[in-house]
Amino acid sequence: MAHPSVEPPYGGPTAKPIIRRSLSRWQDAARRAASMQSIPESCTDLGRVLGRIPSLPNKIHPDAEWIEGYSTWKNCDTSCCLGTKRERDRTIDLRKSHPTTCKLSASQSFREWDGSPNNGIALLVAGWAYIPSASLAERQGLPMEYCKPEPSDSSHPAGPIKLHLEYAKVQERTWWRAVVAQGVGWFLAANLEEVSPWALSMSDLGVDIVGQVDFEQPPPTARQAATYLARFCHAFSLGNQSSAALAAALSIPLHATMIAWAPVTIELPAPSFALPAINTRRRTVPPDFQLLGYYMTLSLSTWALGPSLWSVFWEPDVPCDLAGAWTAPIATVLQPAIEEEDLELVAKIFSSTRVAPLWLGVALCGRGGIVESILSFLTKLHDYPFSRPDIDAAAWTGIPQSFLDAQRTQPSSRGTVTRADVWRLRHDCHAEYQSNAFSYTPAFGWPPFGRMRVEDVELEIRHHLDCSHNWIYMHWTWLPSHERDRGFSPESIQACRGGPEGNGSADEDPAEEESTRDLHDSPVVHHVSRTATESVFWWCCEQVERGFGGTIVPWRRGPDVALESAESPAKASNPAILKWLQDVQIQRSSA
Repeated sequence: MAHPSVEPPYGGPTAKPIIRRSLSRWQDAARRAASMQSIPESCTDLGRVLGRIPSLPNKIHPDAEWIEGYSTWKNCDTSCCLGTKRERDRTIDLRKSHPTTCKLSASQSFREWDGSPNNGIALLVAGWAYIPSASLAERQGLPMEYCKPEPSDSSHPAGPIKLHLEYAKVQERTWWRAVVAQGVGWFLAANLEEVSPWALSMSDLGVDIVGQVDFEQPPPTARQAATYLARFCHAFSLGNQSSAALAAALSIPLHATMIAWAPVTIELPAPSFALPAINTRRRTVPPDFQLLGYYMTLSLSTWALGPSLWSVFWEPDVPCDLAGAWTAPIATVLQPAIEEEDLELVAKIFSSTRVAPLWLGVALCGRGGIVESILSFLTKLHDYPFSRPDIDAAAWTGIPQSFLDAQRTQPSSRGTVTRADVWRLRHDCHAEYQSNAFSYTPAFGWPPFGRMRVEDVELEIRHHLDCSHNWIYMHWTWLPSHERDRGFSPESIQACRGGPEGNGSADEDPAEEESTRDLHDSPVVHHVSRTATESVFWWCCEQVERGFGGTIVPWRRGPDVALESAESPAKASNPAILKWLQDVQIQRSSA
């Protein structure tokens, strides 16, 4: 059997159908988005992003600035010796260093909301930012406190919009005055050097809450504040703006990760209130509040939220050496909207994806670091801090992000196995290796191409090649309490596509065919494909397949020579490979 010893072409004839399919799908999504008169319901249905995600624990130590946990998975293959597996421990931060600066956007995106005369997104984001902070304080047994309000200094020529909340009592008006006040209006009374993950420092929102207030009263609980927010939405007929604002608030910790040493700025749509408030006695909480514990876990787990967003750019049947053929058309479609700062159109393009609500939340916060990372990822494969696929995140959302989330196939009768299956086994059996590198996932989700001989697979996993390894997520274990949480949804991971639904037009469009040819010749296709391929092979560069050392990636242990050679540098310098060779010789002697 011939052994490949050169790099793949990263393009060629096999790239064209992938370019055509990607271009068709994303152009179709863009055409549908351009025809939308309002934000689709799919963008405000936050429940669709919840899979087996655990709820944040009800009791957390008051001094805790982070918590940890891990997932446990069950192997449905009863013939395999691996009954369960434990993914590596994950850390969830409960504090950040700086409040996120919040100001009004100059963009026209989201200025009008579904034809409503009132737009309260900015105020609702400020309100929702308080609610999970208060819930976190309650879980840690810590108080919330108001800050001394700063003098109002409106920069609006016509003066601030005066909101008369005649239906509200003093405590309710005080809360609204605090959450929209310039500067920091409230804080979680803990370590003063750290703040709530959702803490905001407000610029002038151009709104003044009219009426008596009393900052000597204690701030409301999370449930009380949620009631205030629901009543505000009813009074001003804001409809689904509440869910949209919650999605934006949930993205605040992720925005904060873009710059660790300074405050990050988000920009929200300018408020407008053409109609006054109606009297309301509503005392119910928003429906989204019932799931707050799950949303808090997702929001705080930036290592899960980030790759969930980025899953829309991944396609399961595209191998790593053709990744650029998939991403280049997406960049072509999204680039005009991003450069023109038409983030409302961007959100609508993503509206048919499972993570549409999360992208709406990001888009509502303006063209910050996350949005800026989209094109550099698609055209250069520059990853931002939390774009790496994560197995736990896939289970928590029900949205696969990587070839590691797929089930294994069986070796063929010719004695070969797909490299993707070998890579999966290396992660499944990471404890069998001296290094812990395989406990992590590759940086990108595209699978390695091709097949390899069974005899070239290392002994640590060779006896698992006939196993199906059908892993089912069981539960999450919080540390140090060892409390188990089976998660929000009783179903296992749903194998659904992350990108826009639909395959595009079945008929060939001459203009689309010309775009396909242009993209095929683009250096972006080659660069992204090569970067993705090198990355996935770097992930396992310690394991050398005959013919591959020193080609796609350099072999850390020596040149690409036969492992059986007595003169092999690896035999003299690497104890792990030496032991491997000894085991092979023993097996051959006993055969």
